[in-house]
Amino acid sequence: MAFFMMPLHQEMKLLHQQLLTQFSAETITQLAIDTKFIQRTRKLTAMDSLLLFVFSSKHLSKSSLEKLSTHLEKVTGKEISAEGLNQRFNWRTVVFLQAIFERLLQTKCLHSFQKLMKYSTIFEKIRVLDSTAFQIPDAYADWFPGTGCTSVKFQIEFELLSGQFTHAHFEPGRVHDAKTGNQLSQTIQPKELILRDLGYFNLEELDKLNTKGQRYFISRLRNNAIVYTKNATPSYYPNGKIVKNTEFHRQTIQALAETVPLNETKEFEGFYVGKANVKMPVRLVICHFTPAQQEKRLARMNEIERVKGRHYKEKTKEMSAYGMYITNLPIEIEKDEIYQIYSLRWQIELFFKVWKSTMNLVSCKPMKIERFICYFYSQLIRVILCTMITYQMRYILWEKSQKELSEMKGIELFFDNLVDIYLAMKESTESVVQALIRIFHQLERNGIKSRKKGKPTFQQLIGTLQ
Repeated sequence: MAFFMMPLHQEMKLLHQQLLTQFSAETITQLAIDTKFIQRTRKLTAMDSLLLFVFSSKHLSKSSLEKLSTHLEKVTGKEISAEGLNQRFNWRTVVFLQAIFERLLQTKCLHSFQKLMKYSTIFEKIRVLDSTAFQIPDAYADWFPGTGCTSVKFQIEFELLSGQFTHAHFEPGRVHDAKTGNQLSQTIQPKELILRDLGYFNLEELDKLNTKGQRYFISRLRNNAIVYTKNATPSYYPNGKIVKNTEFHRQTIQALAETVPLNETKEFEGFYVGKANVKMPVRLVICHFTPAQQEKRLARMNEIERVKGRHYKEKTKEMSAYGMYITNLPIEIEKDEIYQIYSLRWQIELFFKVWKSTMNLVSCKPMKIERFICYFYSQLIRVILCTMITYQMRYILWEKSQKELSEMKGIELFFDNLVDIYLAMKESTESVVQALIRIFHQLERNGIKSRKKGKPTFQQLIGTLQ
């Protein structure tokens, strides 16, 4: 496959202009004034504060105020007392960080794998919505009530081909995922594919997407789902109107799954899913996993039982041998590809794994709520910035040398280098470009994705690699 090879220096300059100019001194200072974070001239500027909130390696929710102020002085050369820093954690600071976060969320990425993807004539974007929850100290129970414990939940929607975040927010742990899913379903555009887990399943919303055309989905089905086929000989009233309860035949998903041979995928044609008033025609695909896959899924269920105290029925464990999916993708995408495409949803799980290793909220000490929420926004900004740059680097690396970058290694490396990028930003654009080039070469040497037998990589799944 031929590529247009832009010089690396030019690529990094464009990347700086596209993303990091959101953090220019002029932009940050104006946001600080607009949000009243800064109301008069101070020795500690908005950019100095940004170091602490976003670019510092210090843990904002676990480090003491004394350690934070010492670190700030070491990097910026400016002194601030622990109490002075404590006063900086207020609601104006929350609004300031929220403004930075919202600007970053609206940043458009330069590169996307869309044109290289084998399915590009059918869909152009892959939007993955998922959530991750963190247990937090009970001191915040009034702000973040959870289910069984005090917890905060982060809702993230991510476009896989470009690294663009289309939605991100945090909320109390007990809020149901479906609320966010229903809201975001209204924003799906033509030639977009959504991948979601069962927590977001809403038949009415999927039916709306189906009727609008060129808005695609792949969704799992529950083990106890009822599916339907059309009755060839329904009953009719004397006036010619069909008797509703004779229009469809009901079938259980378990009965269909048991007809699929081991390690095979089968598509069932002419099926509908729905309830009394909504029955939607779908492509129904069932995979009978290999023994190794079944063992892995059972191990995960056993771990959930052990850690969360949840109990799975034996029938549920038996059905873990199958993957049941519905989709409205056109028949050009074959049944064997449906599960492969849906498995792309795990890309966001990898990114959550990195995030959880850096946040570790359960071990943070109690502090005033303003500081705690500042920490949430600072982490959202950090993770979105690092992920977006990593995904753009991934495209550039593939274009330059046909090598596939590990998302996890890339995001972790950027977390480690944020303070260096901050210091470069205080010097010049060229300093930032050189810092990005240095990081790129580190990724090229040490960030290549490992190939595991039987586990296709992201680029294999979307068809850019064989």
